[in-house]
Amino acid sequence: MSAKDVTSPERKQWTNPIEFFLTLVAFAVGLGNVWRFPYLCFKNGGGAFLIPYTIMLIFIGAPVFYLELTLGQFTSAGPLVVWKVNPLLRGIGYASMATNCFWGLYYMVLISYCFYYLIASFQLIVPWSTCNNWWNTALCTDQKTLANFSRIDLTLMKNMTSSPSEEYFYRRVLQISSGVEKTDGFVIELVISLAVAWLICFLALSKGVQSLGKVAYFTALFPYAMLTVLIIRGATLSGAVEGIKFYMGTVNLTVLKNPSVWKDACTQVFYALSCCSGGLIAMASFNNFNNNIYRDTIAICCVTWFTSIFSGFAIFTVLGHMATKMGVSVSDVAKGGPGLAFVVFPEGLSMMPFAPVWCVLFFLMMCTLGFGSEFSIMETVMASMIDEFKIYLNTPKKIILFRFGLSFLFFLLGLSMVTRGGLYVLNIVDQYLGGFPWLIIGVVELVCISWIYGMDNFCDDIAIMLGEERRPSKFWQICWKYISPLILLFTIIFSSLFYQDVTLDDYTYPTWALALGWMVVIICLGWLPYMFFVEICRRGTWGIIKEARFPHEKWGPARDEHRQLSRRYTKHVAAKNFSMQTLSTIDIIEPDGIYNSKQSITSF
Repeated sequence: MSAKDVTSPERKQWTNPIEFFLTLVAFAVGLGNVWRFPYLCFKNGGGAFLIPYTIMLIFIGAPVFYLELTLGQFTSAGPLVVWKVNPLLRGIGYASMATNCFWGLYYMVLISYCFYYLIASFQLIVPWSTCNNWWNTALCTDQKTLANFSRIDLTLMKNMTSSPSEEYFYRRVLQISSGVEKTDGFVIELVISLAVAWLICFLALSKGVQSLGKVAYFTALFPYAMLTVLIIRGATLSGAVEGIKFYMGTVNLTVLKNPSVWKDACTQVFYALSCCSGGLIAMASFNNFNNNIYRDTIAICCVTWFTSIFSGFAIFTVLGHMATKMGVSVSDVAKGGPGLAFVVFPEGLSMMPFAPVWCVLFFLMMCTLGFGSEFSIMETVMASMIDEFKIYLNTPKKIILFRFGLSFLFFLLGLSMVTRGGLYVLNIVDQYLGGFPWLIIGVVELVCISWIYGMDNFCDDIAIMLGEERRPSKFWQICWKYISPLILLFTIIFSSLFYQDVTLDDYTYPTWALALGWMVVIICLGWLPYMFFVEICRRGTWGIIKEARFPHEKWGPARDEHRQLSRRYTKHVAAKNFSMQTLSTIDIIEPDGIYNSKQSITSF
């Protein structure tokens, strides 16, 4: 029996809407909410940063989020299949999938760091609080020594000493080399942590969304419990008020004149909501056809906004306490990115009474946040490939073996980031992936749906799912068609004009390493022109290009009963016979059932 003779298993769905909602929460709320947003607030005018962040969330984040959920739920298909809506732009799905693969690779390495710290926290004295370890240097200066210096002395010695937590992260955990060209072998402990993390990921996703939905009850809710505990404890520490003042107490409205602040807000919204990675489309594709995704969009955007601010209080109360004990300003200890999570914050926790307890809780929360996002990232990759090759992956056993094989492959690829030069590689992938790819994919998505497929068509599709009373208002239509793509274009242009080479603290990458970063961008975005020209060559003539603007004949709801809800999707209506912009006459059908193209087609 050939593969084509075997019927592929029916596409699974979420057990209930709560599982879908919690999975979106776990997907959207990740490590970046802890180490990225609080630092951006501190860097960009304190509470004033909430103004551009909120505006970008309303006019970019929510519209793109709603659009992607709609596409996934309406077609019950993953990001590779859903772009049959426009065959010439099928590259959007492959570009999203490429970014997702790179994202999943380095994100799991960050989780392995968290897992390493979690295991190391189960000691009476956490190892990053002292300087009498084999990995410490003569420059290491612990808190007891620093307490004997004046503030002036501390300022003079700032670049002449290193903290125990800094040396623990770079010299013990990473055993970092002097440059990206010097891999110097694997860090065995990180390899083991990475292997365990991928095993957990496989087990959580072994049954697809059915197992992912159950795990989401823990990965979505537990971090909020831990954040609440950390905030309550942090509020009782000396110096907590100073930390909060630096975080939100100062409102410098003059920073709003700086375009870079708005650029940071735009990119942070994409990070926070996980837009344009294909994940939202994939998660929504397992929904019931009539699930209220409009409600979910508003709720998730509010949850993300609240969580970003909420987590900042947990971070800055501890940083305020740390700065007070060291006799320095909060600005001297605040950092962004992994440096905050693995250097500064662990050092702050080590100064608290019962430090191991708080370190265990913090890194358990970080592992949970990381896995909550990683599970959705990898389920997007796995489910999309299963959709694409369902002729061959047509039995539960084959699907489980495929999931295991893909997890193992990603583990092998991730080994490049757990060598002694691995942090340099991880930083390149992170910086280049989070710049242009997602923003450009976002622009192409919006143009494809709003201008080519047609805003009226898209709104009709939403009305089929949610009812005519929930047809998108003018606000959503204007955002999809004008505001969101224009803001994204501005952000892309601004980023290009003020582009700076990627660095890692004081380390400057060689030219060939920066070229590898641009290769990451090309691998992600190269699918857009590649698939465009493949379609042109396959179809042959310019006249066929005009036809290829229209949706594939199989575009639309996956189930026949849902296709019958609109005459545009019945078998009597050929996809190439109707205009991309729906007019009031689009559903005109003659009494004999033949579609009257003359009455419904307008010039495009």
